[in-house]
Amino acid sequence: MRPRGIAFAVEAMANLGYADELVFRRIERVILAKIDEFIPHYVVKVLQAYYRSGQGSGELYDQLILKLREAMRSEGSLKYSDLLKFFEIYPEVSYIYENTMTSEMYEQFVETVNPLMKDKKFPTEDVCRVFNILIRISPYYFDVSDRL
Repeated sequence: MRPRGIAFAVEAMANLGYADELVFRRIERVILAKIDEFIPHYVVKVLQAYYRSGQGSGELYDQLILKLREAMRSEGSLKYSDLLKFFEIYPEVSYIYENTMTSEMYEQFVETVNPLMKDKKFPTEDVCRVFNILIRISPYYFDVSDRL
C-alpha cells in the first residue's frame, strides 16, 4: 500500500469508530516502515486518526511528530490547514510536547499564520482555531513581537 492509501484507510477507520487494536498495530508497523515516503499532509492525517481513535504507540507518535517538525523547518512543505491540525493535537501528546516544544516553534507558527490572519477571506472558524492554539502554546512565547 502507498502512503496515501494508508493515510486514508486509517482516517476512515477512525471516522467509523473502528477500534480493533490489532489492526491498528499492524498498520502502525507499516507506517513506521514507510514513514520516509509520507508527505506532511498524510502524516497529519495519520496523526489525527490515531489520536482520535486512542490508538498508537509512543514510537509512532514520536516518528510522526518528528516528521512534521522537520516539515515545519522547510518553508512551504506544510499547508496552513495541516499546521493547525498538528498544533491542535501536538499539546495533547504531553510527554513529547513538554520535551520538544520551543519558542522557535511558537515563533514559526505565528509567522506562518500571521499573513493568513490579516487576509479578510480567512475563515472565522480557522481564526478561532488559531486563537485556541495560541492560548495553548502561549507558555512558549518569548520576546516575539506583537505580530497578530
